[in-house]
Amino acid sequence: MLFDFIRSGAPPFRTDRHRLAGICMVDGVPGKKLVCVLLRDSWTLVAAKYSDPVTGAFEFLGLPEYPLASLLVVGLDELGGQDYNAAPADFISQVTGA
Repeated sequence: MLFDFIRSGAPPFRTDRHRLAGICMVDGVPGKKLVCVLLRDSWTLVAAKYSDPVTGAFEFLGLPEYPLASLLVVGLDELGGQDYNAAPADFISQVTGA
């Protein structure tokens, strides 16, 4: 008999309650950047997306649960135009969403 409510091994990471969000600014104005989320200890890419070109807003939903301060978020200007340095944010933690 198979019980679908019993799982062997470690429980899976929760992906239904965490979010990571922010706003990218280019010369003090909201802008489009490639936002990458990496694990600090291994530089493994967790997620990437472009911020909104008008508002600069980005949001990652459905990320696995990671330990506090274990993420690195980097905003990259890889769209050309003017050359800006990458904008890192270190020791980042997700917040529990509603």
